[in-house]
Amino acid sequence: MITDKKAPYVAKNKVIERLAKELKTCPNGLIIAHGSGSFGHTSAALFGGKKGYKTTIGIAKVARDAMEINRIVMDILVNEGLSAISFRPLSMIMASKGKTASVFFKTLEEALKQGLIPVVYGDVILDEKWKSTIYSEKQL
Repeated sequence: MITDKKAPYVAKNKVIERLAKELKTCPNGLIIAHGSGSFGHTSAALFGGKKGYKTTIGIAKVARDAMEINRIVMDILVNEGLSAISFRPLSMIMASKGKTASVFFKTLEEALKQGLIPVVYGDVILDEKWKSTIYSEKQL
């Protein structure tokens, strides 16, 4: 785990650094996926969850918190010399009743062709029926 799920908004930087060092030995064509842990889950518990959020500010706060743990991960990956670039599920995936309805992965595919390492993460995404839903790295 890259966050302390018992403590809101606490990243395990040493764990992320160790993983980044290990990832340097992996072959090309790697895609990294991580969850939002105590960042996204803390705000999701306050504002709603899998079947939509109570308010639009709830969507915005969960999205911001998911982005924050991704920023921490990205800083560590790049500082370790990995050509990692972040791909936000909110910008690439649309759901309907919690299921993937459409995806746009063309830019992710191009990043792989260019030798970059795409990084995707657990995020809130828009949903045609529920307005929003949580998209987990387990679904990626």
